[in-house]
Amino acid sequence: MLRSTEKSHVDQDPYFRWRGGAVTRIENLSDIVFALSLSLIAVASAPPTTFSELISVFRSGFAFAFGFVILLMIWNYHYLFFRRYGLSDQKIVFLNALLLFVVLMFVYPLRFLADFMFVLIPAFFTNFDTVAYMVGGIENGENLLIIYSFGYAVVFLIIAGLYGHAASKREALELDETEYLLTRRSRASALIQAGVAMFVAGVAGLTPIGPWAGPLYFLIGVAEPIVQRRFPAPLQTRSSAV
Repeated sequence: MLRSTEKSHVDQDPYFRWRGGAVTRIENLSDIVFALSLSLIAVASAPPTTFSELISVFRSGFAFAFGFVILLMIWNYHYLFFRRYGLSDQKIVFLNALLLFVVLMFVYPLRFLADFMFVLIPAFFTNFDTVAYMVGGIENGENLLIIYSFGYAVVFLIIAGLYGHAASKREALELDETEYLLTRRSRASALIQAGVAMFVAGVAGLTPIGPWAGPLYFLIGVAEPIVQRRFPAPLQTRSSAV
């Protein structure tokens, strides 16, 4: 079903007429889950009981920032989708529920990987005792990256499914050429994210690189400009075209 309220929005999304009206219960539940996930990222460890433990909490700020950015990026895809299309049919409810489930499952692997990364970097200049303590062996480092990459891929495959469903509703939503192009671009961008994650998981599990495959995520930055060129943005905003 579609919401009846339609409005223009030219701040964050200048080429799209936002069809999302009042915030629905789907979005309310989703925001609660994202807020809970951010809280779990922040309090993944026990509260400090000594000054040295307090200092270590501040040192883990980079790991928290990494997890925060990843979750906020996923939330932004979700936010824009519901503001743009205002869809709430059965397929959307199912895909949204699946997304929330995976996000909650994804939280602890995300925080653990972030902590591991920011322990691994200084270990190159000191020793790897802490790294060995965290993962127990090189094969577990590989498995950690595979688990994270699999969760990342599933999240963005679901997001791609959401945007693909919106594209299939082009006539019902009355998407113009620009909006349809940007819908396809968002879907392609999500598929790129999922594809790179699966590639990293494959490299981690099937090659000698193993846990060192993480930097291959930079391929997302390489592929994204290709998506932008494949689906070029219009030369003017909706407001200037009126």
